Amino acid sequence: MSHEDSNKLRNVDRVEQAGQDYRRYVDVALVVIGGVKDVYAAASPLVAQWKRRNRRDRRRR
Repeated sequence: MSHEDSNKLRNVDRVEQAGQDYRRYVDVALVVIGGVKDVYAAASPLVAQWKRRNRRDRRRR
């Protein structure tokens, strides 16, 4: 195998490795985004309740 062939193979390996890393990051990002959505869905009723309570308190003063 010539020097150029081994360089080509090394570049292909590097590209494949980059693709795998990219896929891993995308998976992690999707999991994180899903987690944030779940937290937001759980927290939004509490936040709405808290805002309502604060609005009532402000009127009294």
